[in-house]
Amino acid sequence: MDAQKFGAFIAQCRKEKSMTQSELAAKIMVTDKAVSRWERGKGFPDINLLLPLAEALEVSVLELMHSERQKDKVQLFQDDTIIVHLMENAVEMNKQNKQQDRIIACISCITMFFVTFFIKFYGYGSIGGGIVAGAFIAFIPIGFYLLISNRKDITGRKIYTIFTVLGICLTLALLTFLHVNSLILIWGTFFLFFLIIIVLIA
Repeated sequence: MDAQKFGAFIAQCRKEKSMTQSELAAKIMVTDKAVSRWERGKGFPDINLLLPLAEALEVSVLELMHSERQKDKVQLFQDDTIIVHLMENAVEMNKQNKQQDRIIACISCITMFFVTFFIKFYGYGSIGGGIVAGAFIAFIPIGFYLLISNRKDITGRKIYTIFTVLGICLTLALLTFLHVNSLILIWGTFFLFFLIIIVLIA
């Protein structure tokens, strides 16, 4: 949506209804400054305000989004609830994806820090080597996180199980190359696969 066009359309519809900015603001429970900002093309209303704003101006949500009048009014008003619902879902999904990205970034950083510290402290390699190893090993906790988060999605479970197993295999190969105690590797692998099974059957 073009902010200037959107603002001009709101102002036009408001004036056609002989409403002041304050009156429109009161109807949709926002400040008159918010309405003024929209009309000047300085921003858009929150998605939850689209339907109340459209109703206050007696236009459809689709007309509001296109910032122009449409011909088939009946069909447009019938579709309003569906459009708003879809937009709310899209916004919620976007929020969840951003939150998931932040969690994955945190898991990666924490894993890389501890792996780097372990490798450097026990003399298995340099800090650079530890960072690389940490990046590979981070596949495991990230895979578990995604597996748990998407356990209700059958396709997602398959993909993230493969992702986690791949992480375990890469980690095993790396730790074997670094000559880490084989007994630790065996028990660690057994424990990780046990956790995967628990998550899958939960």
